[in-house]
Amino acid sequence: MLVQSQHDTVHVLPALPAVWPTGSVTGLRARGDVTVDTTWKSGAAETITLRTGRTAPIKVRTAAATGTYQVKDETGATVTATRTGDTLSWNATAGKTYTVTFQSGGTGGQTVEGEAFTSQSGVQRADHPGASGGASVGYIENGDWAAYSGVNTAGLRTFTARVSSAGSGGTIQIRSGSATGTLLGSVAVSPTGGWDTYATVSTTLSGSASGPLYLVFVGGGGNLFDVDTFTVAT
Repeated sequence: MLVQSQHDTVHVLPALPAVWPTGSVTGLRARGDVTVDTTWKSGAAETITLRTGRTAPIKVRTAAATGTYQVKDETGATVTATRTGDTLSWNATAGKTYTVTFQSGGTGGQTVEGEAFTSQSGVQRADHPGASGGASVGYIENGDWAAYSGVNTAGLRTFTARVSSAGSGGTIQIRSGSATGTLLGSVAVSPTGGWDTYATVSTTLSGSASGPLYLVFVGGGGNLFDVDTFTVAT
């Protein structure tokens, strides 16, 4: 299935057949008088273009929306969208065309905003002017976790994160399938001197588990650190 729509949400590539890892399609119709074009690579959307027939709020859901993106109209003007998990939303105007472009973060890689978790325990969005997209996943304490259903751990070999900490620091565990699932790797996070002062940490990953990616946070007492963005690659 390439497009599914319900109410004001257009779900793009909800169940892409495995035999079509890369491709494109144009002219798909969705509810709300929306026409959809999309291109995808390695199973994830690269671009989504929507032509709207009415003025109303619109929501676009796709796994790639957990990463870096930009939305522009047909004139090239940037459109401000709000992200909730794997869904982007904005106020659409009848007769206009909107294109969402997703950035993978490099060959074989996927860059994800920390605050774009699809489920969590204990953490919250933390707004910081210096963060990518203006926010990080924050208020992290020992034993908390964040999950990213749009990131499949199959074949992943590297993990890099942009982090900040005015707390005690700690460790990020990269797990597959659940917060107690297969441990693929871990990386230490040291204090950076401020919640809006950033450093980059990296580690290699091992194991053959497949499933959604979970970040589990381990450390001492109080707030440990924030995660602005992370990139995983094969």
